[in-house]
Amino acid sequence: MALVDSEAAFEQRLRRVIPTAAVRGAIVNSGIRTFSGLAFASGTPQNPPTDDTFRAFADGILPAGYDMATYSSFRRLHFEASTLVVAQLKSRVAGDPDEGKQKLPIVEKQARLENQKRRLIGVEIEGELQPSFQLVDAVNNMIETNTVQWIAPSRSTSRDQEVLQGAKNLPSVAQLEQHTLKLAAPDANLEADCGSALQLQWCLQRRALALDQVRLSSWECQSKWISQLLTTMSAQPPPGHGKITLEQLIKADKQLWTEIAKAHTGAVVAAVGQNEPPLDEHVLRLRNDPRVTMYLLPLPVMVKSATSAPSGGPNKVQPRTQPKKKFKATKKSEKSKPEALAGMETVTKDGSNVCWAYNLESGCQATLISGAKPPKCAKGLHVCAFCHKPNHS
Repeated sequence: MALVDSEAAFEQRLRRVIPTAAVRGAIVNSGIRTFSGLAFASGTPQNPPTDDTFRAFADGILPAGYDMATYSSFRRLHFEASTLVVAQLKSRVAGDPDEGKQKLPIVEKQARLENQKRRLIGVEIEGELQPSFQLVDAVNNMIETNTVQWIAPSRSTSRDQEVLQGAKNLPSVAQLEQHTLKLAAPDANLEADCGSALQLQWCLQRRALALDQVRLSSWECQSKWISQLLTTMSAQPPPGHGKITLEQLIKADKQLWTEIAKAHTGAVVAAVGQNEPPLDEHVLRLRNDPRVTMYLLPLPVMVKSATSAPSGGPNKVQPRTQPKKKFKATKKSEKSKPEALAGMETVTKDGSNVCWAYNLESGCQATLISGAKPPKCAKGLHVCAFCHKPNHS
């Protein structure tokens, strides 16, 4: 919304130029509530009215018996309105580089905020819930460009954050616009933190309040969508699946606005009076669309391996043990076996070696391994090479 079409900006200027309340009431009651309305009420900005014409116009608007001070203030207000309209038309014809980035007047934002506080009883629009002026302008840009756009939660900044950032001195930069060198401060690129569930909720609520201020979508409708996202995230997932993440919520929100942009084919205009905002019907219908809800499904998680499972747990997975391979004597070992042990099996069924020296006449002189049952040395078991029983050779 341009300055010339803002009723709040016109009312603010009307109070400063004309201090008498009765005169201001007469002007507003006549139907003149914007600068553009006053500029074309008598003559046009290109062809100003003559003295007689404007005197007749003032006689029909101002209260009877008005003085010269009131008349001159009213004519000054008419001149300012015509000048503002000409300046706006000139910027459009010249191709203003900020075309499509029109910002709402500050007084218009403040008036809409006060009106919103009166309408939404029970909602404290302060602190973390008060949307920044930058966020309101981003939402209003949908109307200026006539396109539905997704505003990421990271762009949904608060007014407190904007005030703190504005207190910092930003360096001025030189810009070349329309063959003219301009020195101006760059726009502060604010980003909101949405790394936790509470911070993401605040971001979505600030965006919802900004949409309600611009009258593109109501607070009640946006609250249903926010509640659906947070309820889905807090739900207990089925076995073998993980909980819904914040990244999934943001993807679902982005997909919802993508589908809204496809579904809304008409002009993007703000709701007037008690009419339903234009985007409400799309939000309520598409928030349960499979293309949106598919991002809100729990994802399967990787099953932990047996080695990473906690020891001693009730669901501990025991690793499968490979059976020991039975040792088979090779031809080389059979050739080196003493003749006294020929025909005897010097390997037990479990694959253990039998000490050859223990079964010979000379006996085994090696040191026994302490605590071994049956006794054994480094060469093998001290058991009978014939029956594989201990206590005899």
